Parts: sequence; structure tokens; C-alpha cells
Amino acid sequence: MGVGAFLLGKAAMLAARVALPLDMPTLRMRGVLRLRDVSTDDVEARWLRAEAAKAVMPKDPTWQHMTPEQLRDALPVRVISLTRAKERREVIVNQLERAGLSYEVFDAVDGRNTSLPDSEVARFVRGVRLGLWRKGHAFHRGKVAIDLSHLINLERIVRENRSAVLIEDDAGIPSGTPNWYARLLAALRELPQDWDMLYLNACFTTVGKRIGERIAVLRGGACTLGYAITPKHARAVLASVSSASRKGLTPFIDLLYQDLMQHGEANAYICTPPLLDYADQSRQSTIDYGSGAAGLSKWERWWLS
Repeated sequence: MGVGAFLLGKAAMLAARVALPLDMPTLRMRGVLRLRDVSTDDVEARWLRAEAAKAVMPKDPTWQHMTPEQLRDALPVRVISLTRAKERREVIVNQLERAGLSYEVFDAVDGRNTSLPDSEVARFVRGVRLGLWRKGHAFHRGKVAIDLSHLINLERIVRENRSAVLIEDDAGIPSGTPNWYARLLAALRELPQDWDMLYLNACFTTVGKRIGERIAVLRGGACTLGYAITPKHARAVLASVSSASRKGLTPFIDLLYQDLMQHGEANAYICTPPLLDYADQSRQSTIDYGSGAAGLSKWERWWLS
């Protein structure tokens, strides 16, 4: 499946769940993603007030006097890649090396073949999705494995108390993007001091006020192609995963991130223009997005709808 088919499949899955900004009562995975009874006008007014404050907020001092060379050491880049997806790994590694990135490859959790004990999976995933993992449902094991790969990396970020960039192996460096670290640093220098996440690209986005030449407020979005995240927010995401409100169903990682954005619990921004691109059509997705509902009971479909 090429990137076009991937995005169409993703769109079909998300169509009933992509929310309007800040608490709009349209986003749910059967109550796991929290809803509030607010009007569209209230939501927009909240965003406008928040964005006005962000526009005049002091910038994060961390990056202001750093050079691109220093950024290479200060901000680790980790590529989440399946060991068996050799072609995908080769392509992204070649692109990163051509762009001069310093990176580490993280061997992603493989839903088809993992030695990860069930107790470890259950630390992060509960409810119907954990049940589908245990049943061996191919699509849902793949999606759970993606989430686990991100969440395990968040634990490392918390342990090291150090922000990092996580990139999935179907990403690419946009053509005509020289001096990648200089461009990333320019975006980081524009971040308000409240930032939790900086998306290098995303899909199905709701982009708010532009607050610099290179970044805008991200009100909502899906996909986890690539992003920088702080230790503080990594800790908050992990706490949310284990919270009582997630007992029925742990949401997909990108929808979890979006839920936190829309409840004012994540200050997210997005690079404009993006610093990552989507894979070309020749790179196959490791997940068949057309098979998500196959073999599910009515109850399981109800939870995931």
C-alpha cells in the first residue's frame, strides 16, 4: 500500500473521530476521549485567547544561543523502525545521512513477532485494544505495536530528562531542505516557553495562529510522522495512558496526543513549512488500514467506532 492508499485508509478510520478544536463534542472512541458540552463559538473564543497569549509569551530560552552544531548533541533524533522493514529503514537512513542528521534507530515493537511480555503490553494498553492484541488481530496488533514503540520512547525521554525528536520510518526529508538543523533550530527559537510538542509534520490538521515565520499553533491533528517532545509532556502522556479514564480503551497514540491538545493539556505547535514529508508511493505501509474492522464483534466495533 502506497502513501495515497495509506492516507485514504487513515481518513476513513478517522472520519468519525477527528474533532473540532478544544473540547468539541464530536471526538470519541466510546467515551475514552473526553467530551465537554461547549458551543463552537466558545471553542473558537478559547483558542483565540490562548493564541493571543502565546504570541506574546517569552520564548523558550533553551535554544536562543545554541548553534546548529550544538543542537545535534542537545536534541537526540530517534527513528522508530521495524527490523523486518529493511527497505523502509534503508530509505529513511539514507535520507537522514544525506541531510547530515545525527540519529539513532530504535527497533520498533513488532506486532507480528515480539518477545514483549503480555504484562508489558498491559502497562500501556487496556480494554478492547488489549483484548484484540491478545487475540492476535493483525491490524490491531500492528496499531498497538506502533503505540508501544512511541510510549517506550517517552519513558526513555522521562528517564533521561531530555527532549527528543521521534521520527517514524515512513518519513522523508522534503526536497530542497538544506541545513536541516539550522531550519529546526530556527523553529525551536520561535517556540513559546509553554511548548510541549513541536510537530515536524502531521495529517488531518487544524492549524491555528501563526506565531512566527516558521511555526504555528496546532489545534489538532493526527499521524505521528515526526515530532519533538519535552520530558514534562512525555510524563503527562504516560500518566494519561494509565489514568482511570482510559480503562475502557486506550486510544491510538496520535488520537491521544490530539485529545490532550483539545483539552488544553498539551501546548502543541507545527513547523510551517514542514521539516518532514510523507514517504513516496513506492514505500509500503506495514499495516493494512482496510482490515481494521475485519473479524470484530459488534461490541468491539461499538467500542472502536
